[in-house]
Amino acid sequence: MWVASEIAVVTFQRLRGINAVQSLNSLNDQIASFMGPGPKPLEPEKHTFVPPENETLQKSMTLMRHLLVDAQVKETA
Repeated sequence: MWVASEIAVVTFQRLRGINAVQSLNSLNDQIASFMGPGPKPLEPEKHTFVPPENETLQKSMTLMRHLLVDAQVKETA
């Protein structure tokens, strides 16, 4: 038989897991929108990063996104 405190702990852990997955989903969506083709600016924008830095940033974002997806799969399993 479950005691109320045990139920509260399990419920808290599940909610914490749900919040973690939602946070990962949100971060994953933000990375995807940053990496994906978005609306084109009306005026040509100045390049913030030089090409090698931009390539490194893209690779880092891709790696981070894959890590987030892996974490989400492990969290829901």
